[in-house]
Formats: sequence, structure tokens, C-alpha cells
Amino acid sequence: MKTRIGTLGPEIHGRFKLANIKMRALELNPTVYSQQETEDIVRRHRELWNEVCDEFDVDPMQSAEVDSWSGVVFYTTESE
Repeated sequence: MKTRIGTLGPEIHGRFKLANIKMRALELNPTVYSQQETEDIVRRHRELWNEVCDEFDVDPMQSAEVDSWSGVVFYTTESE
């Protein structure tokens, strides 16, 4: 079950989409990136995730997610 927390604003949503695209590209083809590029991609993605968590008062250790397409921030919980 998904519980909606909020929606990213246009500016952070654009940055989040770009960070997710780069992270996905890294996951699909890690050998084309240097160590420095890999570290930069992961660091930027993590920094942006922390910014989202701060904005929506989300615990980064819980199963919160952002839908890259819509910008909706939500928790995923197992249905009972």
C-alpha cells in the first residue's frame, strides 16, 4: 500500500529526475563511468534524497520513495 506524503515542487522535481536518470544509467552500465564520476553521481543522488527527506520530514531509513515521473513522495507499506 502506498501512502502519499506530498509532491515535489517543479525545481526540485527537475533535479530529482535528472539525478535518477544518471543513477539509472550508472546501474545499467557502470563500466563506462570513472570512479570519480560514479562517486559524484551517487553523492548528488544522496544529497538530493536528503533534501527531499528534510522538506517532507521523512525518515531516510524508512521505505519512502519518489515517483520520478509525477514527483509524488510516498511511503510503501505492506498491506495486511
